[in-house]
Amino acid sequence: MARNKGSARGASRRKANSTSQATPTPEVENTKDTQENTVTNESLLKSPAKNGKESRPSSPLVKQRKTAKRKLEALNAQLANVIHRMEHAEPTEEDRAE
Repeated sequence: MARNKGSARGASRRKANSTSQATPTPEVENTKDTQENTVTNESLLKSPAKNGKESRPSSPLVKQRKTAKRKLEALNAQLANVIHRMEHAEPTEEDRAE
């Protein structure tokens, strides 16, 4: 029992996809040509960055500092939102009693 799942074009595409066979990937031999074209981590580290300085991985302390800075900025933004809401909030029953 076939169900109509949308347009005829979509249905024919689904049918074609379901009957297609996956093509096996050809085995590639590791020849001299492929070894020359392979990019290694060392060559990436030695290649100059766009600004002319050598690119190098950030140390764990640098990553930790950047992460802490982002978190601090997010917390500061949240605090500013809370302060703003408190300044413009309607007084509660407790505030009116005081």
